[in-house]
Amino acid sequence: MKTVAKVFLWISIVGLALYVLLFGLVALAGIVASISPSEATGPGLIVAIVFCVMTVFLALMLAYNIYFLNRLGKASKKSDIKTWQIVLLFFSSNLVSGILLCCMDDNDFAPEGASAYNKPSPLDTIMKYKLMLDEGLISQEEYEAKKKELLM
Repeated sequence: MKTVAKVFLWISIVGLALYVLLFGLVALAGIVASISPSEATGPGLIVAIVFCVMTVFLALMLAYNIYFLNRLGKASKKSDIKTWQIVLLFFSSNLVSGILLCCMDDNDFAPEGASAYNKPSPLDTIMKYKLMLDEGLISQEEYEAKKKELLM
């Protein structure tokens, strides 16, 4: 699920980048249009200012999504990501990634193939030590000590 969350983060990043570009161009066009002396004040300037503010807000959301994608890539367990970061992700137009992160557990953050379910049982480990004892690689005392350690 961590990979799915990253995919939705990338989709959000691309969408926000396009919005920042679009809103920035509209704001620039509005500012250029309002420079003429006859329209220096009026609805054109107000629209340009609104689009400038929206562009800054979208750029901040974009920056946070990029930051969070980097943070998610470095996370090795769920506790590496703080609750406030997930809440902020909800408000930065990324509901799906936020919901996925709320549903994850530590196994979802483990590297591929390194799940808690793949951990060898104590019996498997004892059998390996028994083979090592039979091959003469370890002494009887070492085998008994390891067996006692694993069975506790």
